[in-house]
Amino acid sequence: MPICSDQEAPSRLVQRAAAIADVCAEHGTTLPAAAIAFPLRADVVTSVVIGMRGTDQVACTMARYDAPPPDALWADLESRGLLGN
Repeated sequence: MPICSDQEAPSRLVQRAAAIADVCAEHGTTLPAAAIAFPLRADVVTSVVIGMRGTDQVACTMARYDAPPPDALWADLESRGLLGN
């Protein structure tokens, strides 16, 4: 069963997401593109299921999937302490 919440995200999570988005921009990519690519880095992951509404979102998601972030992004995020817990 899906878990839904109408509560605001804690400010520390919002700040972390913004910091990750900034690093993504430095590497010429976006947070959504990184979110699609991140789980696919693990050998045990073979696919990612993404909810979409309409053909415009399908096209946008496919474009993000077809242009994954550069490998240097992950090392940069790791060095800045933005990956992991």
